[in-house]
Amino acid sequence: MRKKVFFACSMRGGFPYVSREFLQQIPNALEEIGLELVSKHQTQQGIIQQENQRSVIQIHDRDYSWIEESDLVIAEISNPSDGVGGEIADAFHLKKPTLGLYQRQEDEISAYTRGKIEKNFKGFHSQYKDLNDLKKIVKRFVNSL
Repeated sequence: MRKKVFFACSMRGGFPYVSREFLQQIPNALEEIGLELVSKHQTQQGIIQQENQRSVIQIHDRDYSWIEESDLVIAEISNPSDGVGGEIADAFHLKKPTLGLYQRQEDEISAYTRGKIEKNFKGFHSQYKDLNDLKKIVKRFVNSL
């Protein structure tokens, strides 16, 4: 059975550490290794304008239902994002295995966010170098579930 993944990354929080262009490659990389993404809209062109057409309640409820539907959550957490932090907290409360990935030094990533991932019954976070490294880490994580 293919695992359904809720993919999370910064949208409105900006891209100070990992570019939007790089983040756009992650959904395809996850699909290449056999995962089914229930969310991959975050990196599409014009997404902010599209999201601005929805109410904040609609966005929350849609994303929450995607997390509920997913088998696990993979969050790129290099760029700070309130929304991604909230989604990680939702995954924790829904007992969804969560993988946090980042290209910065570990001690530069929110300790609270890393702690929330570690407290998850199947949570793990890791630094990665490039897309190939990311794929290896994701495969290892998924195989451990």
